[in-house]
Amino acid sequence: MSENILERIKGDLLEQIMNCIMPLLDKQTTVIFTGGKADAEGLLKIIDGLLTTKAKIVLSEGFEGIAPQGFKASLADRLLTDYSAMQKHISASKLVVVPILTRNTLAKAAVGIQDNLATCGIAGALMRAIPVIAVKDNCDPNGSHFKERGLDKNPAYNEMLEGHERTLVSFGVKLVESGEFTQALETGLYGDIYRAVSVLSPSESAPKQDSIEPAAAVAANVTAQPAQPAQNASIGRAVRLTDSFITCEDLMSLPSGASVEVGRNAVLTPLAKEYIERRGITVIFS
Repeated sequence: MSENILERIKGDLLEQIMNCIMPLLDKQTTVIFTGGKADAEGLLKIIDGLLTTKAKIVLSEGFEGIAPQGFKASLADRLLTDYSAMQKHISASKLVVVPILTRNTLAKAAVGIQDNLATCGIAGALMRAIPVIAVKDNCDPNGSHFKERGLDKNPAYNEMLEGHERTLVSFGVKLVESGEFTQALETGLYGDIYRAVSVLSPSESAPKQDSIEPAAAVAANVTAQPAQPAQNASIGRAVRLTDSFITCEDLMSLPSGASVEVGRNAVLTPLAKEYIERRGITVIFS
């Protein structure tokens, strides 16, 4: 078979895959900042990095008071400040993201209080059964943020907060810790990509859902082979990953500040690199 024919076959296959996948990448998303101390600019950068069209933003009054200087101005026409416009955008959204969920907003959302744009937006998403991902570091009584300040000493109060969390989960909210944020976003946005690829290539070698980082698969035009589960073996205080293709998921079990040893020719996905930098993980190539 000539090289020209082979190139045409590969080109046709790639075109089929991309025609199937590109519509799945266009995810209208709404991001609601409710307050709390966190890296708002960094969180928004992570979200924007996974979208082909930048998300629209809703800010609570509480968040506006503590937002980084210039943050609101940098959002320009992405800000939703009108109730009707916000609800219209949310109604067409595939995902609503709450990168910083405070205890105040947790309690209000759990009992259906709608007293500002943020709580109205969250309620609007829940009533429409639109998926919501929320980071719970700023509301979870079991988080180190509150234990360090001695705000976890009342079991009854903690149970109240945990009850609110269970209520939101029953509404369909996915509550995650900050270290799980990127992976939860990828799965929430692009889990359907795997089904699209499986339809095109229904073979035993087809990637299974969550077998490879979604963003990495997209970056490689979904031609990357599914990574085999990494085999971990302790090396002193470091963890060794023997796989040649390291994804963010492979690193999720490592605590902040850990050391990981990988092969000299191992490939780290962009999201794996971002996770390593954010968690202060040391990588040793051997």
